[in-house]
Amino acid sequence: MPLTVGDFRPIIGNNGRSSLWAPIPEFNRTDADMSIFFLSQNAVTYLSPVYDLFFSANGMRNKTLGGQTLFLPDAYVNVMVCAEQYVVCNPSTSSCTAPGGWEHLSDGILNKNTPGFNAAQISTAWRILMALVDSNMYSSVEGADAGALWAKNLVTMNISPGLPDNQWQIEVLGWFQTILARVQAYMIDYASSTAGLSSFGTSESLYNNRLTFGDESDESDESDAMLPSQCESQLVRTAGDVQNFNFAGVMIIACISVFLVVLDCALGSIVKFVTRYLPFRSVAETARQADDNLHLLRTALKSSDEDGGRNGWRPGRWDVPVLDGDVSLMGLPLKDPSSTTP
Repeated sequence: MPLTVGDFRPIIGNNGRSSLWAPIPEFNRTDADMSIFFLSQNAVTYLSPVYDLFFSANGMRNKTLGGQTLFLPDAYVNVMVCAEQYVVCNPSTSSCTAPGGWEHLSDGILNKNTPGFNAAQISTAWRILMALVDSNMYSSVEGADAGALWAKNLVTMNISPGLPDNQWQIEVLGWFQTILARVQAYMIDYASSTAGLSSFGTSESLYNNRLTFGDESDESDESDAMLPSQCESQLVRTAGDVQNFNFAGVMIIACISVFLVVLDCALGSIVKFVTRYLPFRSVAETARQADDNLHLLRTALKSSDEDGGRNGWRPGRWDVPVLDGDVSLMGLPLKDPSSTTP
């Protein structure tokens, strides 16, 4: 799986079922699903030493390029192993399944019903189980290759700045957040997706029929009856109908916007009021008046005509020119609209 910058692969071993990977005894947990991640940094170099255990480049190997010292990875391949455990609890009985992998969780809910769930709770837990099949550390990384690493976003021309000492924790946190997002998406998809819709109106998920557990037990029959109502009672049907937002952030933006609009409308009056009490003529006020659209017209209106009048106009409110009393139009040359003579 060659990549331009780095190579990153996951392998999963599920406790309780067959897998392509059989962990060595040190990693063979009987109470968790194990995932192993291989990182080959290839030609990536760093501008400063990296002491993170997964991306280690502590300065033992370096080279000089254009007068700049670059630090090379300490090993050709680094390995990280993750253990995933699941626990489901019943808030009514305060009983929980024992921590374990997906197979143990499924057995504790569907077969043993360790938490003591009722039919509706078992139906809900079954939906979560189906979502978890394709929502784990392996699924968060598989297919994305080096794109699953936040550190890859910092690499330019195979050169990266130094990384923090807890970079591996940042990466794992990102994979875990991807898991939560996938589970949430699958839960919404249960009631909204029409994939697999047959002529009889049943819609199938990627793993099973949405409206049946698929076994013949009496308990399953009772829980099967609850599955259709889960679609009807789900509040969020599609992710496009729901949008999360920060109310405080929206109010801050709205208040600042209103303040700026009001300030823009009142700024001229504020400056005029303040400069009125200054002992000297404000250059800013003079420039503002000179740039005003009505400045030349106001200047013309303030000049007297031959009879000492105001040319029939006077400055009104906000210095907008208005007629000074009645003005007669008698004697003004008027043009006949039907005339073709200019």
